[in-house]
Amino acid sequence: MKLTVAHYLGIYKIRKAMMDDGTTTPSPDARKLIEELVTRLGEVDPGLQCEVVRSKDANKPGAYIFVVNAEEIARIDTAPELA
Repeated sequence: MKLTVAHYLGIYKIRKAMMDDGTTTPSPDARKLIEELVTRLGEVDPGLQCEVVRSKDANKPGAYIFVVNAEEIARIDTAPELA
């Protein structure tokens, strides 16, 4: 299924609002990522397709990359035990 920038932006705006009002307390790294995603996705045409792909880098097996128009918008690096 192909999802759009608007789809992911909606999800991460909700996560940011929950974070900002104290409903959730993500780690500092997660907080930074959520803020970056909301900013970066907000700058892109909401109708464009957005892919989340798993990194092929053997050194970062748990990395997930948000890609719009073949450009990396953001990257999530999970803990090694979650990879």
